[in-house]
Amino acid sequence: MEEEDIENIRGCINHTAFLNGVNSAYELYKLDTDWKNKVQEDKKLVAKQLRGVSMAIENVQEEIKEVQKSGVGVALLGTGLKLEVISKKQIKNGSLVSGDSTVYQKLKNGKILLGISDGMGSGETAAKSSQKLLELLEKYLNAGLEKNVAIDLMNSYMMVGENKEKYATLDALLFNEDNGETDIIKFGACPTYLLIDGVVKTISSKSLPVGAIINVEGEIFREKLERGTIVVMVSDGVLEANSQKEKWIKNLLESIQTEDAQKIAEMVIQEALDANLGIAKDDMTVTVMKVC
Repeated sequence: MEEEDIENIRGCINHTAFLNGVNSAYELYKLDTDWKNKVQEDKKLVAKQLRGVSMAIENVQEEIKEVQKSGVGVALLGTGLKLEVISKKQIKNGSLVSGDSTVYQKLKNGKILLGISDGMGSGETAAKSSQKLLELLEKYLNAGLEKNVAIDLMNSYMMVGENKEKYATLDALLFNEDNGETDIIKFGACPTYLLIDGVVKTISSKSLPVGAIINVEGEIFREKLERGTIVVMVSDGVLEANSQKEKWIKNLLESIQTEDAQKIAEMVIQEALDANLGIAKDDMTVTVMKVC
């Protein structure tokens, strides 16, 4: 539905809110249709997906009703926080394609989605799994689904049809530029490092990857990031390059003398390679995010 179509709608107090609501409902309808075609072989998983979509549609409908009643449009005045984001990759020796995938995207709700996914194994098969996982996450969140519902649907998708016995880690964050509030989402992912005034805070999870089991449970951490905070996310190829695992990255970040995101990403990758005489034994990905 386009803006000109709204001229034919009578009795609506807030045209923009109504348009957004209708478009969100339509996106959910398309997701529902695509899903039905994908998971016909598993009725139990379809039922869970449909319940999630139904809940999201009801939420959109309630929001439209509230806006129509009040006629008030809300504009958020943010703090002006911006991000500098750099990702560096190193493909596993002998492979042509990295099994790690990344996403950096501003969602329709204004939040920033940043993430790394590591597909099972390496090469093209792993790449397809990780790419699809991040595509679904972005798609579901843009359709208005809550984080937990979106993850349930992604997990169901990874467990049916040609995706059976495939899984991928999910290390993602949702950043609110208005207030710095950040949700860090982890499913089988490596630790995330927050560098604040020279001190590193490590956020770790022992959850399973998406698609590993039917009722997979991840962890969501809430942080409020201030200007100057540096966030470092890595795939397991980086973490496991050194026998000290998460400790070596923490020590490196606390010893560096730069706040340049590009230089930090390059240093982490280089240190991981140096630990194995320049050989990448697994796909390596580093994403560095600086709050400016």
